[in-house]
Amino acid sequence: MRSKAASKILVEPRSIERHELGMPILIIDTLSGENIGSLVNITVNGILAICSQPMDVNRVYEVELQLPSKIDGQDSIAVTIDCLWVNQGQSQELNWAGCAIIDAGPLATKGIESLIKAYSIGS
Repeated sequence: MRSKAASKILVEPRSIERHELGMPILIIDTLSGENIGSLVNITVNGILAICSQPMDVNRVYEVELQLPSKIDGQDSIAVTIDCLWVNQGQSQELNWAGCAIIDAGPLATKGIESLIKAYSIGS
C-alpha cells in the first residue's frame, strides 16, 4: 500500500515547465571533450538528453551546452549535471537521460533563460 506522500509524488505535476528546443544543442563533457548527446528539453533545474551511448546514472558530469550562435556573448553554457535516470529508446540505438542541473553560476542561469527564449518551441 502506498503512503499518501508517495501517491502525491506520483500524481503531482511538474512545477517547472520544460522547454523543447527548435535547434540542436550539443552536450559536451568538459573533462573528456566527448559529445555526450543533444538536448531534448531544458529548464533552469534540469535537462532531458538523447544520447548514442547511455550516460551513467548517479554520475556527476561537468558539461558545456554548445550554442548554435552566441547568446549573451557566450558560445556555450557551462553547468554541472547529475544523471538521475536513463531509458533506452525504441530504436535501441539512442538513450534518453534525465539530469538535474546541480551547479550553474549566475551567468549560466542567465544563459539558460536566454537559450529558452531564443530557441524554445511551442511555448
